[in-house]
Amino acid sequence: IGAYRSNEVNEDHSFHQFMNEIEKARGKDATEDKRPVSRMNVCDLSPDDIGEFIADTLGKDSPSEVATLTEVVFKKTIGNIFFVKQALEELVRKNALFYDMILFSWQYNVSKVQLDNYLSDDVIDLIKSKINGLPTEIKMLVVIMSFIPNNADLSTIRTLLEGEGVDGTKVEKLISVAIENVLILHLAETGNYAFVHDKIREASYGIIPEGKLRDELLVRISNALFDMASADKANSEWALFVSADHLNSVAPELVPRIKLARLNLRVAKMNLAKGATLGANANLNYGLTCLIHSGEKWKEYEFTLTLLNELIESEFNVGKYELAFAHVQDVLEHATSLDDKFTAYLYKVKTFAEGEDRDYHKGVIVGLEICQIYGIKIPSSPKRTDLMKENIKMETALRKQPLTVLSKLPPTEESTVFRLLKEVQYYAVLEGNKDLTALMTKRAIRLSLQKKILSKDMVSILATHTRLLGQDITKAKLANAYGNAAEKASEVFREDKGLYSEVQVVLHGCVYPLLRPH
Repeated sequence: IGAYRSNEVNEDHSFHQFMNEIEKARGKDATEDKRPVSRMNVCDLSPDDIGEFIADTLGKDSPSEVATLTEVVFKKTIGNIFFVKQALEELVRKNALFYDMILFSWQYNVSKVQLDNYLSDDVIDLIKSKINGLPTEIKMLVVIMSFIPNNADLSTIRTLLEGEGVDGTKVEKLISVAIENVLILHLAETGNYAFVHDKIREASYGIIPEGKLRDELLVRISNALFDMASADKANSEWALFVSADHLNSVAPELVPRIKLARLNLRVAKMNLAKGATLGANANLNYGLTCLIHSGEKWKEYEFTLTLLNELIESEFNVGKYELAFAHVQDVLEHATSLDDKFTAYLYKVKTFAEGEDRDYHKGVIVGLEICQIYGIKIPSSPKRTDLMKENIKMETALRKQPLTVLSKLPPTEESTVFRLLKEVQYYAVLEGNKDLTALMTKRAIRLSLQKKILSKDMVSILATHTRLLGQDITKAKLANAYGNAAEKASEVFREDKGLYSEVQVVLHGCVYPLLRPH
């Protein structure tokens, strides 16, 4: 049996897809081994259903005996059974609904108007009233749990409550009381604790209003979670996410800005690892704001450089090209070495080529200017003599060996210049500058042989040039030579499936068709 809220599960949701897979596996017709899947819409209860429920709950013989109570409760709850229970509990707390010890039955002796006044139109207020009527430590338990977005284990709850001065030995008893009051429940499959209903979480979250007291509580919770993450690396991610979210929301004077900047950078990298690009962008921007307010920008050189480099890439990837370029200029102005400026230079090229104006030619020109800064001079419009000279230099560097000799070079992850060459070569292809593409490829091969290293970007450069050669049937033999070199080089980086696929697509799409008999 699977239950879900239809307004929260659309066709793209994993549970919806899971149900479809089950339906396909079981088929439409029942057999001895398989029963078809049936779906049942569970709607809110009708007034008559609510009347029967209340009458049964109060031990009455007929719904007519609770007609007035039913009318008021249904008006406030619209038939949601969870809300109905909360409404009845609230009437009991306010003594509007009581157990008569003389008649031994449940009674209410107030008018419909009075009953209506006893109940808030918002079920959250009803639940808050219930929570506020509980002992302080129980109230603190559910408040703290409301600030943890996922289900909490006993150890986490104990640590956070101890931070609020609660005796750790009492925590299990407090949890039991909260369970008895139908506020939280124990999840047998994980051993964790969760709220019975999301409305209880929402009500618990609002017990302490926004302001200094809530901010101070959030800081204490966040600090405890941060310490937990530091002590338990295996379960650190969720704690750091929650800690950053809370600390980002509190008054600035409560948290050292440089500490929060570092935390946001750390969480941003975790977001990026999960593919959460927008979340990472938000963390990086808040981290930069904190860094600026701390007064440590560029005084903390390495941290500032790392944060800005991450932010440059992030802003570019989410389409904020002007902001990316502003950070590029900041790094180029303050960074102290070519290595430190590399990311900024790279995205300066990408911003011109792929930004709002999408000017590939401008990207190529700027890219070649930057290549010259790194000691590689390449003309933007090479002449035939330039190509001939570069070809002779490449053949000399190869020493009569085939291009596949590149695969025998030591592999490296260090690829600054080759990354730059790859980007400029790519834009030269998009610009339609075939001569420049060829010249850059030969220059990259020569550079790789000179440095005695093979990088992944060098493999991509070979693949791109192979694709270009594959467009001309008269260059089939040359395309095959470069394609073989790219394939052999990609095998050096076997763990990179994306790179291997890139090369195979080029071979099967551009090279092998040329080699078939026509």
